[in-house]
Amino acid sequence: MDQYVIGVIVANVSGVLSRVSGMFTRRGFNIDSLTVGETESSGFSRITIAFHGDEDIKERILQQLQKLHDVREVEVLDSKDTVIRELLLIKVRNKTEIRQDIMTAVEIFRSKIVDYSPHGSCMRAHGRDIKDRRFYPASQALWHHGDVPHGYRGYREGRELPQDSEITKRNSSAANIYERSV
Repeated sequence: MDQYVIGVIVANVSGVLSRVSGMFTRRGFNIDSLTVGETESSGFSRITIAFHGDEDIKERILQQLQKLHDVREVEVLDSKDTVIRELLLIKVRNKTEIRQDIMTAVEIFRSKIVDYSPHGSCMRAHGRDIKDRRFYPASQALWHHGDVPHGYRGYREGRELPQDSEITKRNSSAANIYERSV
């Protein structure tokens, strides 16, 4: 089975995320990763969903998502022309005897320490398929204490930005969707 990442632009109203994730549940599809964030227009949010399946499953998911009331746009983020990154926060033990190993791993894998205390640290790693990279298995074997995967984010490379008139049009469309749902 292949992994697919899709981007869904939805109205930024209550209950939309529940309807989108519920669509997967009702049809027996599993979500590998789901991230949500408000777009530059406060009336819309972008949901990035990663899942495994074949071409038929992907097409069924796309068709079902497009039928949902508050969904404005659905696109498959092809790995050939999309920047896709995964974010992972890793909590590590901060023992004196392994501190140098931690610092070496941080440097080699271009991660960053985002929180530090005498007992533990939190490292941020990002990239494509973090769990498949050597960093994650190394951290588990040596000093891993826990992790919080934050999912995938993806945007098409070189995509033209919308004109101001398109953004205004989207904002008024979002306001209309919000008014209809209230």
